[in-house]
Order: sequence, then C-alpha cells, then structure tokens
Amino acid sequence: MRIGEIRCADFCGGIFEGTLELRVSRGYPTFESSSETTKGNFTNVIPIDYPRDYAKAAINNWTVHSEGGWFLQNILWDSNWRPEKAQQCILVYEYDKVKEVSTSASVGYKPDEITGTLTATAKTTYSGDFLGISEWDRDWFYATNTNPGPYDDSKDGWTVRKTCAVLKMTTPTRTFY
Repeated sequence: MRIGEIRCADFCGGIFEGTLELRVSRGYPTFESSSETTKGNFTNVIPIDYPRDYAKAAINNWTVHSEGGWFLQNILWDSNWRPEKAQQCILVYEYDKVKEVSTSASVGYKPDEITGTLTATAKTTYSGDFLGISEWDRDWFYATNTNPGPYDDSKDGWTVRKTCAVLKMTTPTRTFY
C-alpha cells in the first residue's frame, strides 16, 4: 500500500511560513508468541514537504491551479499488510519544533482463523499540529479502496481517505498472489 496523492486544506500555523512539513506515521500490532500478548507500535514516519501553494489551492477548492491541492507522493506505507495484522492506524501531523503532543489508537492482531482479534493501544508522542488519526480495519480497507461508500469521494479510481476534514489522501494498492 502506498500514500498516493495527499491534499491538505490548512496552512498549519501561519499563512507566511514556508512549506508544510507533513508527517504520516503508521501504527501497527505485533504479537509475541512466547507470552501471547499483542503490542502496538508507531513507526515509519514518512516526511512530506507539502508546498504552500498546494495548500492554498486546497483551501480555495481550486481545480486546476497546483493540481487542486493534490500533491503526488507515491510513497510506500506498508509493503505487506498481512491478514493477521487485522487493524492498523494512520496519524498525520504538521511538524513543529515548539509543540509536543501525545496520542494513541487501537491496533489489532489475529494470530489464526480460530482466535478472535487481539487489540492493543499504540501510543506515540510527536511535535506538531494534529491533522488526524484514523483506525483502519484490513478487510474494510481492501473492500472499499476501489469501491467507495455512499459518503466517500474517489480520485483516479481510488477511495479518498480522510484523517480529518482538511486532510485527504489516496492509498493505491497492488496485490500479488
């Protein structure tokens, strides 16, 4: 799975600052078979330097200038979202050296077909302006990624994912058998 295109309709801190320093982080479960416990972790902080003119285009709902605010990234987010990692989460923030914030989300692990999903809380601390956190169930994600629901938008054949009202992204996937 990749972060395809991202759109942020917020200047995050100020109109006259430079490029937005977006960060996308993945929360995921790990299962320790010796103790049969599930733990949640945040890793894979992806830096995205989002141009301010794209934010302006997104805020004003322009469709042509700066690609309407849609900034192409095509960055790998998870190369192997295995079925046992039943639930992951995505955190997006705009990096800021001044503010430190803590947040958490639920992640889930399904060790086998018989056992129910074991959930854990993934906690992290980051510096910046909060742009949302979303918990994604694996089965729901794949069922809706190219088949948007009645209240979802789509772009270039992919469902638009949101972490908050001002932050949207596409999440292209390819499945190999």
